[in-house]
This record gives sequence, structure tokens and C-alpha cells, in this order.
Amino acid sequence: ENINDLLDPGYHKVETGYCQMPDGTAYIATLFKMPGVTLDMINWWYAWHALEDLRYMIWYPGSHLSISVTEEGKKKICDPDIPPEEKHMNITHTVCEDIMGTGEVPPPHAIPFVDMKTLGFDPERYAKTPGITVMGAVSDSDDKTLIPERHRILLHYFRETEGGVELRTRTWRGCTLVNGKKVKMIPDGQKMPVGNIIKLTEHSSQEYTNLARILPELYEMIEGKYE
Repeated sequence: ENINDLLDPGYHKVETGYCQMPDGTAYIATLFKMPGVTLDMINWWYAWHALEDLRYMIWYPGSHLSISVTEEGKKKICDPDIPPEEKHMNITHTVCEDIMGTGEVPPPHAIPFVDMKTLGFDPERYAKTPGITVMGAVSDSDDKTLIPERHRILLHYFRETEGGVELRTRTWRGCTLVNGKKVKMIPDGQKMPVGNIIKLTEHSSQEYTNLARILPELYEMIEGKYE
């Protein structure tokens, strides 16, 4: 409801932590420092890695297993006329990832990336906020392949800092957005298990720690190309 507060300078009272919300859904916030990483690298990565399984796998070896986008999505990513910061928008990544660390191959699930207005940002304020790029995904409330606990509102807010960028994540699980409003997907009386919330927080920590480590060299090696 207060997503535009992220556009303010400074930090929130809590930037890293997790909890059960009063309605039983989960909320996770994390803050990562990514020295040597630029916003150009981030925009490139979110488009480029979706084109091939191996690119997704090196993000989090052993946990990230496969990724795919539609042919239309591939054309959008490789279209030189689309700005890098918009290449990921309104494209669904279908991924297979072992978030819970079971060692088993789970069924694929959809991560529909959306534009900033869909996430709830004020377009004028967002456009006037310097030094940021944001990646957001909102699950489809009609997606019958997702169990209620896997519905999500996902927000990765990257902001320039001295010598790199920082990532402020905000994740809500067990719910989604419908017409801009949060809708609980888990049944009344059910709560997201704390153990699963912890696993989700750990997974995010691992994947973004590794991405910060590999991204500068990878971006230089690939020369920021989309192919």
C-alpha cells in the first residue's frame, strides 16, 4: 500500500527481516550491497539471463535449474529499439528452482514481470527519481499451476551507491495484486509456515550474493550484448 515510500531517500526502519502478516501471508525485506555493479549491468542481466538455461543456472548453481520465455519475449529482449530497463517488463519467466533446498526437481512455475505502474508506483514520481531501476513480478491470480503459498508480489529495487548499487527487496507471498489491490490467495485461517519464509529469505540472500560476485566480470565478458 505504501510502495511509493521506496522512492524517498534514505532507508526504512527495517530493511532486512521477515514475518507473518496479520492475514497469514508472508513478508520479506532484504538489503544487499553490490560493489562494482552498475544499473546498466542489472538491466542487462534481467533480460539476458532469461534466454538460456545455463545463464539462469550460474545465478544460483544447484538451485536454479531451468528458465524459458516465449518467442515473443525473446524478440522483445533482443529488440535494439526497446530500452534496456524495459526489456524485462511484461515478460513471463517460466523457471524451475529448488527454493526449499530439497535436492529434488520441482515443477516449473511462472514469474510474470510487470511494469512499474502495475506494481503501484506513481509514474511521475518514479520517472523523477534518479539512479534507480526496479524489477517487479506479480503472479496471475488465475494461475491454477500455483499452489496458494507460491503466489507472490515481488519487488527488486536497485539504487546507485558509491562504488556500486544496493538492492532493497520486498516480497509478499501467499498473495498477489488484482487491479492494484493486494488479494490474499491462501485460505482464511491459514498462515505461511515460518520455516518456509526463512527458506525464501535464505534463497534470496544466496542468489544475490552470488550475482554480485559474478556480474561485473560476466557483463564485461559478454560486452553487454543481447543474444
